Amino acid sequence: MSGLWLRAASALRHLALASRWTRLRAAAQAPMTALRKRWVWCLIGVAVGFVIGGVASIMRAQIMFRPVVELFQMQPFGSASSSALTDLRALKKLRGGNADDAIEILETDLDGQLFWLASYESVPADRRIQSIYNLLGRAAAYRQQYPRPPRSGTDGAAFDATMAKALSLGRKSSASASAP
Repeated sequence: MSGLWLRAASALRHLALASRWTRLRAAAQAPMTALRKRWVWCLIGVAVGFVIGGVASIMRAQIMFRPVVELFQMQPFGSASSSALTDLRALKKLRGGNADDAIEILETDLDGQLFWLASYESVPADRRIQSIYNLLGRAAAYRQQYPRPPRSGTDGAAFDATMAKALSLGRKSSASASAP
């Protein structure tokens, strides 16, 4: 008896699907009403609006981020020009027979570079370069041979602490290089 009920339910489901399909086909073949045309045009307008909005936002993003990209592209040139200016100042002092002033210019420049290199360990470990640690080791050996007098004031103490941190990175490098 249950098999008969299953066949009857299946037949009814088939008829319902067939009638639904027939209604859908008839609706598709029927002429469009004014309301349906409005809905179709609204959907087309929304789709076109999304496309135009997407293109406009991409164009705006390119315009907006161009100065940032150019800043990163120009950074090496700014750094090189600053170093060249420092070198020129030191060379003029040397050529003028003023070695003490030239040394002070170069010492100050070295301190400025070490100040930035003190935070080198914030770079992810897999992106660090051993030659920078080697350079810091050479700077630590130089500072040990030619120490700078401590700076005065709170800012001077903080600067000296940053210098000590940078030089300690160099000492770690030379210690690990000499280890077996």
